[in-house]
Amino acid sequence: MSAGSPPPTTASCPPSRSPRWRGRAAMRDLFVVGIVLASLPITLIRPWVGVLAWTWLSLMSPHRYCWGFATTFPVAELVAIATLVGCLSTADRQPIPRVWQVGVLVCLWSLFGITTTVAFNPDPAFYQLIEVSKVLVMTFATVVLINDRRKLFYWVVVIALSLGLVGLKGGIFTLLTGGQHRVYGPPGTFIGDNNDAALALCMTLPFLYFLPRLVRGLDLGRWWAWLGRAAPVLTLFTAIAVVGTYSRGGFITLAVVLVALTWRSRYRVVVAGVMVIAVVVGAGMVTIQWKARMGTIETAEEEDSSFRGRLGAWEGARNIARARPFTGGGFHAFQGWVWDAYFPPEGQGHDVHSIYFEMLGEHGYPGLAIFLLLLGGSFLQAERMRRRARRLGNTEVETYGAIIQIALAAYAVGGAALGKAYWDYFYDLIILLVLVHTLLPLAADGPAADEAGVAGVAAATVARWRPPERPRGGSPPPRVARWAVGSPRRGA
Repeated sequence: MSAGSPPPTTASCPPSRSPRWRGRAAMRDLFVVGIVLASLPITLIRPWVGVLAWTWLSLMSPHRYCWGFATTFPVAELVAIATLVGCLSTADRQPIPRVWQVGVLVCLWSLFGITTTVAFNPDPAFYQLIEVSKVLVMTFATVVLINDRRKLFYWVVVIALSLGLVGLKGGIFTLLTGGQHRVYGPPGTFIGDNNDAALALCMTLPFLYFLPRLVRGLDLGRWWAWLGRAAPVLTLFTAIAVVGTYSRGGFITLAVVLVALTWRSRYRVVVAGVMVIAVVVGAGMVTIQWKARMGTIETAEEEDSSFRGRLGAWEGARNIARARPFTGGGFHAFQGWVWDAYFPPEGQGHDVHSIYFEMLGEHGYPGLAIFLLLLGGSFLQAERMRRRARRLGNTEVETYGAIIQIALAAYAVGGAALGKAYWDYFYDLIILLVLVHTLLPLAADGPAADEAGVAGVAAATVARWRPPERPRGGSPPPRVARWAVGSPRRGA
């Protein structure tokens, strides 16, 4: 994280060009690229490890924190290729689940292809289609390769820590500078802007908040206990980092997330009391600039030219949808001559900063309807899954349901003012819901689980995840092999 107006970022504005600095920069580049290259042979053998590496690179973008050749090194492409090659050659995978989210994603992907053929700006639209297709291909690879309970947990840990460490860095920066500067993500990434970084951190807060409960429930051993103790610290600093972004939309989203976390907590009174104390203490520590920035939320429409431009851009998206209701303008529609033809004067030169108007203007009413179905339907299913798991006493599924629901709520609220309709993180949440629904017993539909009751489901869970028995007279298998090998393919 970094700061400034304009923001001096550690990735783009190094402090000096001395030989000592160049040596440190080279070491940082070699370290990040070395980790990626070392993961490639492992990914070819265990492709689910490639899913973890891809998630880390797509969410955190560690190579963008470097100052040398690593910033342009194709780390994500190498990991994606190795993962797909390993996926085709391994038997440790599962069929794509037959759930409604998969069908909706395929429909949305197909619509993207159709709208690209009639796009206002064909060349940029085709390039964006390729980029979105990469995300969706890896999304389906994740569904296939994350095929047991442990892998699912490791993937969730990677999601939490990838952005939790960014939040830790931003929170420390905010405290050390007294909140005088804004928190940004690495430039050239999905979280490079302060508003984008705030949304990403808000969506990560439920992962960090509920991570200790998942660690206790899985009983992974003492070595993982540090993660449960570190998660509350990461949660605190991540919330501070959101405040340090100076993002008005991020502040509103943070308030929604904190209320939801309090409501979903088992100790609501205690958590609410701690949050009230934190708000009172924080109100006395924030800067005058921050208070002035947040004070413009109510008067943004009259006083903020940027917000008025955003409203004009939303009107332009509606005009495109009226003219082309079934296809919209295609990817990258909001530029060039389209501004003059469809946008009011105050909206010209502005991008449509809204996931909803972005889908409406670029893919018409069908695109918006499919997107809302995916977002709203997944939110409702997560709530249903959480309630059912709580009734049957399965803490793990209940926790996953709460994480997914709060993160989707943060995306729905914060994304209303940000153009993040094609962001990896959103599709990761959808796939997380699909995997919990598929892999964990209580997430399955039908009356069987309800009739079995708590005892029957618990017995089925223990039987399914019991480690292999040790042969008589033999030594126990290595501990690493128990998690690295994974589960055999279903039906094998």
